[in-house]
Amino acid sequence: MAVSPLVSTVWLRERLLNGIKASLRIVDGSLGGRSALEEYKERRIGEAVFIDIDELSDQNNELPHMLPSANQFSHHVGKLGISNDSHVIIYDNNETFGMFSAARLWWMFKAFGHKNVSILDGGLPRWLSDGLPVEESTVPDTKKLSYHAKIQSHIIRSMKDVEKAIRDGDIQVVDARSNERFDGVAPEPRPGLCSGHMIGSINLPFYNLFDKNSKTFASKNTIEQEFLKAGVDINKPIIATCGSGITACWIAFAAYLLGKEIPVYDGSWTEYAQYGPTDTIKLGVSSNTSS
Repeated sequence: MAVSPLVSTVWLRERLLNGIKASLRIVDGSLGGRSALEEYKERRIGEAVFIDIDELSDQNNELPHMLPSANQFSHHVGKLGISNDSHVIIYDNNETFGMFSAARLWWMFKAFGHKNVSILDGGLPRWLSDGLPVEESTVPDTKKLSYHAKIQSHIIRSMKDVEKAIRDGDIQVVDARSNERFDGVAPEPRPGLCSGHMIGSINLPFYNLFDKNSKTFASKNTIEQEFLKAGVDINKPIIATCGSGITACWIAFAAYLLGKEIPVYDGSWTEYAQYGPTDTIKLGVSSNTSS
């Protein structure tokens, strides 16, 4: 039975109260390394486990949080008590937007062939604002389960794929970064990396897909309007990109809600700005700040 890719706090609370949780595995996918892990230990939803996106990445790649191997992914999620049959519910804790990195983890599960994976709408901030309880006791032990990941190459794109799309002009490259970073007038968060964009790409900031008041995901009608307003044709091929492959996944998630499965450029701007053909790049200001 297919699951909804977006679930509400009410939906999750009802299942936890009614004991319908045997197949559920709640995952905190907050980005922030040690600080995010400490926050998870202090308070979490139900028996949530924690996945560090930076840890669950290709450690031999200089680029940030690139996809791990299928074997690495299988071992990591299996030891957290996740099986191929689990319904994985992902949330994160971002005070600014409510959600930030949850879509990256959602996409990672999709990229490794997981069928039943959802995002908790509004994340932990929404859960707390709804007055719902959190666990503050010792982090629960998990029973290691067997997991078999199978890479789904059709939703992953490389720098060569993006260069071809830019040169041929037959695939829309949609960038989820802020207008200022895309236009090259604000710095990137990574030291020494210039802002700017791939020539011919389209800017659709990921936060435009959120309801600004409730910090939940926008309605399907609003999503369609935001795509249209940005100049994106949802019915034509799209590659999603961003700074480092995190917020591009919100573009992919939005398209998925509209019934479209689109690929993500894993290396995104961090790779392309450094190694992409210069005649396909418009550079802006350089950053000397750390991320």
